[in-house]
Amino acid sequence: NAENLLGATTLPQLIWLMRRARFILSVDSGPMHLAAAITARLLSLHTWTDPLMVGPWRQDAWVWRDGFLGKVAGIAPGQFPEQRHRRGEFDPGILPGPVVELIAEFLAEQMNEA
Repeated sequence: NAENLLGATTLPQLIWLMRRARFILSVDSGPMHLAAAITARLLSLHTWTDPLMVGPWRQDAWVWRDGFLGKVAGIAPGQFPEQRHRRGEFDPGILPGPVVELIAEFLAEQMNEA
């Protein structure tokens, strides 16, 4: 089960929840970096940032970018250059349906292993 607690927790509450979560799915954000400090049970989603440069620091954390779904340790330097877009521009390479399906399959596998 997934819960969206955006804006509903304090920082100590967020840390408490992250420590108890079976798995954390997050965009590249401050809470993602906090999660990486707490657990390797993390999938960080990157749309334009280079996950090797600004993603989770843990080599055993998972990242998604441009169809790649793997551990930080499996990313080659320069594999994902930053691709900035103007605010509100849509990246046609990121189609929500296939991305959601891939991530749903991945999370189901992770839950079965937990």
